Amino acid sequence: MTRASTEWPALSGCRLHTTLSCQQGVWGKFQGSSEDFSWIGRSASFNTTAPPIETQLALGAQDDLTQPAAFWRVLNGRCVALAIVPSRVEDRTGRRGLEMHALEWRHDDTPAAVGALTLLPAVWKSALTSTLALTGAPLAAAAQSNAAPLSDHVVDVQRSRLQQAAANGVESLLSAVSRDSLVGFYSALLGGQRPAMLTAGQPLSAEALAALLLPLDRDHADAVSLAGWIVSTALYERMPSMWNGIVWARVPQEFRGPSAPGHLSAAERLVDSLDGLSRTSGGTSQPPPVATSSYAEYLARFVESAERWRQLNPPSRQTTISAADRIRLDVAVAALQRQVDGPPRLPPRLRDARLQQLQAKLDLVREIVQQLDPAVGDDWWLE
Repeated sequence: MTRASTEWPALSGCRLHTTLSCQQGVWGKFQGSSEDFSWIGRSASFNTTAPPIETQLALGAQDDLTQPAAFWRVLNGRCVALAIVPSRVEDRTGRRGLEMHALEWRHDDTPAAVGALTLLPAVWKSALTSTLALTGAPLAAAAQSNAAPLSDHVVDVQRSRLQQAAANGVESLLSAVSRDSLVGFYSALLGGQRPAMLTAGQPLSAEALAALLLPLDRDHADAVSLAGWIVSTALYERMPSMWNGIVWARVPQEFRGPSAPGHLSAAERLVDSLDGLSRTSGGTSQPPPVATSSYAEYLARFVESAERWRQLNPPSRQTTISAADRIRLDVAVAALQRQVDGPPRLPPRLRDARLQQLQAKLDLVREIVQQLDPAVGDDWWLE
């Protein structure tokens, strides 16, 4: 079963063409700074409504994230798309932390899922490519502020783009999470359990996180806040009040609640609508969609692994990279690039050897991806 973008329950009432205007902010530290974490970049009207965004995230010491993660927070008429990445800069003491990029949207009568599908990929890409922490200190000083001035972010939403984002998100979600995990997640969510936990091997892509909203009814989807990963285990006790759903590798003991069997059938129907199964009263079903490319999965797992080298099997002429696979590879290779840009603090000899190994791995993956698609440039994961 295929769906047009506006047929999803969460997108009910969506206009075919709309514009989203939002404010942006960047939380972190400038290179060499002696200051604490703060907003180092912001547009003029960003985060001016109570409560402040940074107090409503329960991110704790921010010490438990090694790859990018996306978040969707609903706050008193505002929707905030967030992407958090390991910082590429060091403060004055040589410490690294996390960097958070935010797009704040004053939610109107447009479905919140439209904002999630549109703004989460945008803020994700910004977090992966931004150099503000490296170069923004002079801009902040010129503005006589602790934060560099940023412009507002305006997105033109069109049906075709929304439809593609929804398709990419669903495909990425189903390739990353098992059906049982999804059913358990939606069952807990429908039963009012906070937080509903979705187990996954790694943070979901931005579009996959947004896709979790699609099968929910409009009222429910407009109110749901989703954490794409647990950044720090130091604030477990505050997380249920802030997040309706959390993606993580396991279900913490603190979040284990009673099962919600009364919502199991409804949860299965939501998952059916995601994976394209069309059940009849007799229980028959259509086959699910074809899985994503096994070669792209093979390549992505190598990029994400701690292996420094592997003799990779070459792709066949028939191998292609789907949209969902491309998102995963983009993120994985960008994370590997950050390791090359900022290798571990080691003695010079060991550091140089490690850097050469990381660069060789990066070059190998680049070469293979360019074989699959000769049109891509050297920095294809930043496009």
